[in-house]
This record gives sequence, structure tokens and C-alpha cells, in this order.
Amino acid sequence: FMESTLKRFPAATLTKPRKATHQISCTMPVPPCAVEVERFGDIRFGTCPIGTGAQEFALGPDGKLRNCTLHRTAIGGVSDVLNPEIELAGLLQAQEVTEYRREQPEFCEGCLHVQTCAGGCGAAAEWVLGHARRYPDPFVWQHIDDTFGAELSAQRTSADKRRLELIL
Repeated sequence: FMESTLKRFPAATLTKPRKATHQISCTMPVPPCAVEVERFGDIRFGTCPIGTGAQEFALGPDGKLRNCTLHRTAIGGVSDVLNPEIELAGLLQAQEVTEYRREQPEFCEGCLHVQTCAGGCGAAAEWVLGHARRYPDPFVWQHIDDTFGAELSAQRTSADKRRLELIL
């Protein structure tokens, strides 16, 4: 999916050095084992920053504070953020945040990228596969699990593209 989308860009756009001051970033964490990111020149790819100094928390329109905009589970809410009796640093340094990267998908053990990649997007894994850290990112899992890969492929070519739905 991701690689096919990137292939739509003219090759010169992706590999030609640019003098522009702007940078193109892929905002979804892309596991380096799923896409050969070096083939896409100036596009900057990142990894999931949860539990690192680069993490940015998300306060959603529902008033919930989450590790990122994609996460299902809230670590607090606007009432906690505004409550003078609750220390914001305590929410942001909670074990759920600081220990998030400790568990790695078993499939990723031994990978040279595991410390930075951590299996890709845990939120995507939770939404699609049911657990944030037990499985790697669905970008990776579709190439590992033949049944999952076939289901995604069928859904991509289906006339009904309203939403992806997977039954495990």
C-alpha cells in the first residue's frame, strides 16, 4: 500500500536534490523492513516516538489525552490537564508511556532496527490486530501472515472500500 502510493511520485521528484527549504515528511511511522525508505530520496521517514524525548502527546476533540492521535487508549483527559491537583508530569511519565517500548513484537527480535523501529506503529497494530506490542505494524504483518495479507488484498480490490475490517 505505502510503497505503491510512493511509486506514483515521479522518480525525479524523489531522488533529485532540491534547493527548497521545505521538507517532505511521512508522518506515519514506516518500519524499515516494510519499505526501502532510502529509495525515496528527500522524503523523511520517522519511527514511533512514544516513550522517547521526541514524543508529542495528543489531546483529542473528545478531551482525551493519548500517546498519539492514533492511539485508542487514553492516558488522561482535559480535566486532568487543567486540574491543579494533578501533576501533568506524572501523566506524561506514567509507566504506560515510559515502558511502552519495552515490549517488542516477537517477530522483530534480532532485527537491527528493533531499538528505533520497535515494530512500527503500535496504534495501527492495536486497531487492526488487537494488540499494540504483540504484533508488528500491519505494514509488516501483511507480508508475514498469508491469511492477513490475502484479506487486506481482497479488501483493497473490493468495490466496498468504506473501511477495512479483519476477522482474526
